Amino acid sequence: MERRTAKLLGFTAAALLLGVLPLSCSENAAVGGDQADTGVAADLDAGSGGGTDGGTTAGTDAGGTGVDAGGCQLPMLDCAGNCIDPRSNRNHCGNCQTACQGTGGFPGTCYQSTCVSACPATMNSCNGTCVDFLADPLNCGGCGNNCGGGSCVNGTCTCLSGFDKCGGTTCVDLQTSRNHCGTCQTSCQGGAICTAGTCGCPSGSVDCNGTCTFLAADPRHCGLTCGAQAQCTADQSCINGGCACRVGLTTCTGGSCVDTLTDNNNCGGCAGAGGAVCTGNQVCANGTCVTPPNGADCPANLGLSFCDPVCTNLNSDPFNCGQCGNTCRSSEVCAKPAQGRADCRAARVASDCSQCQAGNSCCPAPTAGYKLCVDGPSCPL
Repeated sequence: MERRTAKLLGFTAAALLLGVLPLSCSENAAVGGDQADTGVAADLDAGSGGGTDGGTTAGTDAGGTGVDAGGCQLPMLDCAGNCIDPRSNRNHCGNCQTACQGTGGFPGTCYQSTCVSACPATMNSCNGTCVDFLADPLNCGGCGNNCGGGSCVNGTCTCLSGFDKCGGTTCVDLQTSRNHCGTCQTSCQGGAICTAGTCGCPSGSVDCNGTCTFLAADPRHCGLTCGAQAQCTADQSCINGGCACRVGLTTCTGGSCVDTLTDNNNCGGCAGAGGAVCTGNQVCANGTCVTPPNGADCPANLGLSFCDPVCTNLNSDPFNCGQCGNTCRSSEVCAKPAQGRADCRAARVASDCSQCQAGNSCCPAPTAGYKLCVDGPSCPL
């Protein structure tokens, strides 16, 4: 009986590929049930464009329920620690080992666990997956057009209650969208988030002149209240509600914050407390007084630049960021992008990465338990 069922289902899959029977979108097959998928992988060995069925795929199609050996919910498979759908994944088509190869420089396509040269006539390929532009809510009317929880009807997103397209093509949740909070026209500003359709500051922060501020970690308003009187200096960070030397700097005589890796008067540590004072033509390089060879300002092999009177790393020094004398403010960090020189970038304290805006990098903050939302594509070294 099982062999007869497998043959019948194998015929059904072949008929679908040839256009004999009505086609359904692979996304719908994944959501609506497993009938169209059941047994297809059992015939991969004899199918076109496919690979081998090493036993892994057989578990995928065993009714489409349960959990595989890697902990993925069937029909998903655990391939190298990632749960993938072998029915539509072109890199793991039918099983973890089979990658679909395209022709003419185009990527291969996986349809119903089998590598195919092209999608059926009523479907389109989006990154190697056959989708129905008329009905697929993740690719409604075109690749990547996500309806955001709504449904796709004839290639147009139809939003659920509480969602709206707000003049675009994707449904947004008016209860949580920072750009469309409560109404399409309302945008949350100053680090506020949208909760139940209303903009407000995240838990643990207060509104300081229109900006949500974490007083325990923000150098512009460090302490118990908002205000300029609580602003840390350029060489300080706000750590647990108090201004203290920036990470990488040490408090030395008189409360000054110094970089003991580059400071000629406090080299390797504070003077009088284990540090050295570099004399003559010596410079402090990486915490050691050295005499540069051949009269050079800084040892070239250390990747340091001479900013009179110190040798420093222009990629990370907030007092010489990208070039000598370019000092970052307390609300900025020195960060170097992949291309180009370092520069001072605006940084805002947040409780987690979800509060960072588009175009921000989420970076560690000096105060444990907080994040820095840094303007641009990179974090400080």
